[in-house]
Amino acid sequence: MLSHEDNETLCRVGRGTPMGDLIRRYWIPAMLSTDLPEPGGAPMGLRLLGEDLVIFREDSGRIGLIDGRCPHRGVRLTLARNEGCGLRCIYHGWMMNVDGEVIDTPAEPEISRFGRNVRTASYPVRDAGGLIWAYLGPPPDCPPFSAFEWTSLPVDHLVHAQIRAHANFAQVLEGTIDSSHVALLHADNVASSNREDVVAKTPLDERRRSIRPSTDQRPRIEVEQTAYGFHYGALHRPAAGSVDQWWVRVTQFVAPFYSFIPGEIFTAFVPTDDYNSIFFAVSYNRDAPISDGTRREREEHFGVRMGVDLDSDYTMLGRSEENNWGQDRAAIDRGTSFSGLPGVSIEDVAVQESQGRIADRTRENLGAQDAAITTMRRLLLESAHRLATGQAPLADPQTIDYAAIRPVMGMVTEAERWQDLDTKAAAQPA
Repeated sequence: MLSHEDNETLCRVGRGTPMGDLIRRYWIPAMLSTDLPEPGGAPMGLRLLGEDLVIFREDSGRIGLIDGRCPHRGVRLTLARNEGCGLRCIYHGWMMNVDGEVIDTPAEPEISRFGRNVRTASYPVRDAGGLIWAYLGPPPDCPPFSAFEWTSLPVDHLVHAQIRAHANFAQVLEGTIDSSHVALLHADNVASSNREDVVAKTPLDERRRSIRPSTDQRPRIEVEQTAYGFHYGALHRPAAGSVDQWWVRVTQFVAPFYSFIPGEIFTAFVPTDDYNSIFFAVSYNRDAPISDGTRREREEHFGVRMGVDLDSDYTMLGRSEENNWGQDRAAIDRGTSFSGLPGVSIEDVAVQESQGRIADRTRENLGAQDAAITTMRRLLLESAHRLATGQAPLADPQTIDYAAIRPVMGMVTEAERWQDLDTKAAAQPA
């Protein structure tokens, strides 16, 4: 369990808080590229880390991410006109460019140089891998862009998903580094098979279930710290095979809130504020485009179909605390569903929201299966402390080789190291 003080430090992300300042030292996903209007289109409001911002594409295609209010009188810039090279506030006509410079103050005297002395906050952005990324930290400390391997793949090699959760980022993040819940919470969505092709891959069967060589409910969890955060092996006894074998899923946790799930899935858990977060998932194929049929299958498996599973704002459609997240108790009673919820992501977000907007970690009783979760908390808390005392965080974004991080799983014997699976995956040519 955590103390109340450590739980507060872990979960509060506003500017000037230890965790908020730590997260701001990294590039973070802000939104799907496809959700940002074309050049000259309407500006969009964007809330990240408790800050209200506005994002837009100017006529040339450059993306601007600036403070969400006009520096003159505080009018919301979602009302602004997108004119050529910047946003013009409709109240008094002040115009700001993508760099936050005030480039026109038409209501001021013609000889006035007043506007030249005013700036609004602006932040670097990148459009990569189908996501808009932002850096909200101090400009001198901006690290190289987090160029994960998949961010350079063609867009037809990628499947994107996004869900908004009414819960703090830390508890949503904890779901992806918790391998022991998969065979239980997601029992409806996983299936065991002796097929050789499922040892290093997790294809879907005709019922959209993830096929695995084991549904062992008691995996052994082993954690090892790395330069980017840590990786851990979830060692499962295979459904068939030698008793001295383990089927291992290696999950990488990349600071401050990324993970790679075996099966070529990247996840990010971005705080909107202290009480809400955005869950991004990118499923990718390094070698070939993903067909429309496969794309639909994955969206159904994860429960991220727009208009079916998700509302237009990416929240769960018709599922909330008020209706117990739409849980189908009749399906549980019939034995046709373990959780009574459809889709992996719907199951995850429902249980995470049920913990409260900020989980009370002082009441927890953690066991051996929670080793990765306790490691993540220690790493983030220590990194926040180090940054606050003038030191680099444990996973320093200035030095991480993001392109070398790849999800991996496979079979090992008792005499072999699961860490070598990760090393071999990183050494594979792109």
